[in-house]
Amino acid sequence: MVAVLSTVIRMAASAFDPPKHKRGRAMPHPNPPVFSSFRALRNTHPDLYYTADTHRKMLNSQKRLGAEFYDLLKDKEQNHASF
Repeated sequence: MVAVLSTVIRMAASAFDPPKHKRGRAMPHPNPPVFSSFRALRNTHPDLYYTADTHRKMLNSQKRLGAEFYDLLKDKEQNHASF
């Protein structure tokens, strides 16, 4: 049970890690995570969410994407515009 849980946690954490070049440098993530993915991580694995590494990834993703990072707000605005 513990081994399965640790595997699931590692897989969830690695979903936010960018791929690496052959020399070990990080490549830009092809699909950087957006706000909703971090919110889902907070609900499913709060122990992973409340780490400095996750918050660093969240900040870097927000800097890279700008307003596109806040996908939930964009969806909300589109729903209000349809009325």
